[in-house]
Amino acid sequence: MKQALNNIRWCATLALLLEASSFKPGNVSPYFEREERFEHYLASSVAIGDLLSLAKDLSVGELVYKATKRMLEVQRGGNTHLGAIILIAPLAKAYASLGRRVSIASFRQEVEEVIARADYRDSLYYYEAIRIAKPAGLTDVERLDVRNKGTRTQIIRGKIPLLEFMKPGATSPYINLVCYEYVTGYQISFEDSLPLFLQMLDKFESIRRAVTALSVHLLARYLDNMIIGLFGKSFAEELQRKAIEALADGDEMRAAGKLHNFLSANKANPGAIADIVASTLFIYLLMEAPPI
Repeated sequence: MKQALNNIRWCATLALLLEASSFKPGNVSPYFEREERFEHYLASSVAIGDLLSLAKDLSVGELVYKATKRMLEVQRGGNTHLGAIILIAPLAKAYASLGRRVSIASFRQEVEEVIARADYRDSLYYYEAIRIAKPAGLTDVERLDVRNKGTRTQIIRGKIPLLEFMKPGATSPYINLVCYEYVTGYQISFEDSLPLFLQMLDKFESIRRAVTALSVHLLARYLDNMIIGLFGKSFAEELQRKAIEALADGDEMRAAGKLHNFLSANKANPGAIADIVASTLFIYLLMEAPPI
């Protein structure tokens, strides 16, 4: 078990560091900064990885809340990784429960069971984590909106389990990719993003270049809900069209540069796609990777 928890710490830290240090269109990296600086992401990555090693002893809700709180304590850049924390926490909890490396199918099944077992107390921890992180670009949902203080009372009175708490975001007109992963058993990460990443890794023989390429392909396949929340659906659809067009010649690096110019000119940051990249890297490092 100690080895499993050490693996979680190492893989979570490295996944977040690799995601942050790789060039991705519009996102903070060593090559591009805005108000948030690259070092904010470095500090958060190390702190979050350390906290996630407590996955065996904490509920998934406690894990998310404490990791979020720690993220905010160790740097002055605010919310750097909330979406990634929410995605990685059930993965870490599942791996801690199994205590060893297993097949992808068995691992995914355990992740789904971790989410299914989470009760209303976990929902409250998620609610509080989101409230303290103050993420930008939240889209409207029909019920259980975290921006509404009354949602906390709804969770308590209805004893709303975590999966039900996440469903409105996954079924709203503007799908929240993180919520969608919870409801579908991480369909994007396991079925789309991980195979794409492995394909790009085989092509470029470099994890960071594979991350760059992966981010472009994901932008071509999915509307980023953070972009929708901040800039509207039409802008998100334009970004997707530009990603598809930029990939037409098969040059992911050139496509990344074109998309970055478009996004940086509009001060737009596709944060939800970056979160999917982080969860993909964590799965890869836990389940697939030889030592780097």
